[in-house]
Amino acid sequence: MPRDRYQKHRSNLEIMFTILRYVAREGEAKKTHILYHAGLNSRSLERFLKKLVQSDLLKIAKNGGNIFYTITPRGRRTLVIMSRLITLLSSEKEVLKDIEKVVNGLDGAKVEVPGAITGASGLTHSFDMVIHRGKNGKVVAKIIDLEALLEEAVDEFSRFCIAVMDTSAKGIVFAPSHMLPRIRTLANSLQSASSELSIEVVGYGNDDELKHVVRTATLSRLRHVEDQRKEA
Repeated sequence: MPRDRYQKHRSNLEIMFTILRYVAREGEAKKTHILYHAGLNSRSLERFLKKLVQSDLLKIAKNGGNIFYTITPRGRRTLVIMSRLITLLSSEKEVLKDIEKVVNGLDGAKVEVPGAITGASGLTHSFDMVIHRGKNGKVVAKIIDLEALLEEAVDEFSRFCIAVMDTSAKGIVFAPSHMLPRIRTLANSLQSASSELSIEVVGYGNDDELKHVVRTATLSRLRHVEDQRKEA
């Protein structure tokens, strides 16, 4: 698809998010590299970069005779907020729709993609997927995007943990393999501090692998919840 035509189908939020995430990942980035990654024409890129610099989300740095863009502390905070908004505005995840077809109706299970549960606090929490089974059997899932930066992943994971504890659900987090050790360490630390938190962290390396682990881990988690219910 031509760049100009593709650009019309993206919001300003998505474009700025793409630019900020790329610059944050690279540390410092040349304008030509940002141009290629963002899929914009030169005039549009110039307009977005100017806005991001004026808003103190990016800053211009010089290294020898080269000009680079780097992300500011305010830019990193904004990137995390944008990540939340993009997730809320994005369409349903197809990989979870597959699970919905497999699990829905299985021994009385009901799947919502996405789903929401009201917690003990009175707040309603949104999840990528919610599986209801019986009166107290609830499994909730979160997929961390393969392209997410670590600060985005930690923010999403932390918010997910709070929601899991508030709803007394069993949680599954699907995290990119390259950040799996960090997320698992954080999960173990939080679960050691609170007996109310029950989360399994599963890694994936690409979209095809994600489809497989989502199905396998979700069904396994659902069986575990059913076994606990029978023992109670």
